[in-house]
Amino acid sequence: MSSSSGSQQLPPPIPNKQGEPEFQLKLSHEYMIFPGATPGQPKNQLPSVELIITNPTQDKHAIKVKCTSAELFRVHPPMGVVAKGGQLSIRFFLQNKGRPPSSQMHYFAIYHTRCDAATTDTQSRYLWKGPLRFDGLKRLPVVFPSSAT
Repeated sequence: MSSSSGSQQLPPPIPNKQGEPEFQLKLSHEYMIFPGATPGQPKNQLPSVELIITNPTQDKHAIKVKCTSAELFRVHPPMGVVAKGGQLSIRFFLQNKGRPPSSQMHYFAIYHTRCDAATTDTQSRYLWKGPLRFDGLKRLPVVFPSSAT
């Protein structure tokens, strides 16, 4: 899904806070636009959005995704690595069981940090232990079509 969704009003981008490094990787889109869920919807049919992260840098990067509500969203995989010049596909699921999402503004935070060329997806989780150190951050606003004006 792209950030241009016809007449739908999109929220403004979320800027980084002072001192937070700019995101150095490329994303397939700048907003997470979720279709609605219906009550009793099977888990394998939950509304989802795919995000492709492309690494244009000369270094391998580890990725970590955080969200505003672990009850409302699921991310697969929440951590991983993307090789220099490579891509990583991440799927975001809305699991609100048919309830309308709260009026709270939701977003996903995508963190990245340079890592050793030998780092695997499984090993990447250890890079995020302890104080959060990262080389770039991007917050992607969540849009629910029914809540757009």
